[in-house]
Amino acid sequence: MKKYTDLDLASFDKIGGVIQCPTGDYSQIHVFDKIYSFRSRSIFSDNCVFNEECEFGKDCEFGSCCTFGRWCDFGRNCDFGNDCTFAVSCNFDVWCNFGESCSFDKSCTFGKNCTFSKWCEFGDACTFSRDCNFNEECEFGARCTFGGDCDFGRGCSFENKGAYVGNYPYLIFMGFTFKDDRDIYFFNLEDGIYVRCSHYLATIDEFILTLKSRNAKPISFDICDLVKNTFKRQ
Repeated sequence: MKKYTDLDLASFDKIGGVIQCPTGDYSQIHVFDKIYSFRSRSIFSDNCVFNEECEFGKDCEFGSCCTFGRWCDFGRNCDFGNDCTFAVSCNFDVWCNFGESCSFDKSCTFGKNCTFSKWCEFGDACTFSRDCNFNEECEFGARCTFGGDCDFGRGCSFENKGAYVGNYPYLIFMGFTFKDDRDIYFFNLEDGIYVRCSHYLATIDEFILTLKSRNAKPISFDICDLVKNTFKRQ
């Protein structure tokens, strides 16, 4: 694979203000201070710093301690080392793999089958597709959403309310309460059962009081009882 330098970057074509970079080994470069679009299977070293809105094709490889600006976009099956940091609204296609202690700002989105090593941290409102795998002690901010069949290691924490207890961190129901078009998450956490619906967050007992004040359907209370029994908490 051809190796490129800073001089090569300066010579690449630009389309719509975006520098077009061919597939190659960019490990000799550490600062990418413009907006770049890299082709698939490109390689980068440790401690790289990328500007906002950079685009990466599939199967790109990154070393440890890389930093990415907001709105970066990554193709499928990209691989990242430990301690990488991503700004707001980065987007990742399917099958991406992340090393330990990576951190993501708010509103990042992930395709299905992404894998995260232990101690990763996620900001508010991140979105995960189905079949994502999280190792132990990952931390999730408020209003994160998850597709089906995601797997969580021990000690993962949610909603800034502590780690989950039991066999699985949450149950999801849709369309039975005051926001019928929204998923309702019931989190089984150290501090108790918490209910998340869009921007609404409350304990399950506070949630039941809200349902009563809005004359909710009887099935709403049946589901709350089901959740408590499933989590074996009263």
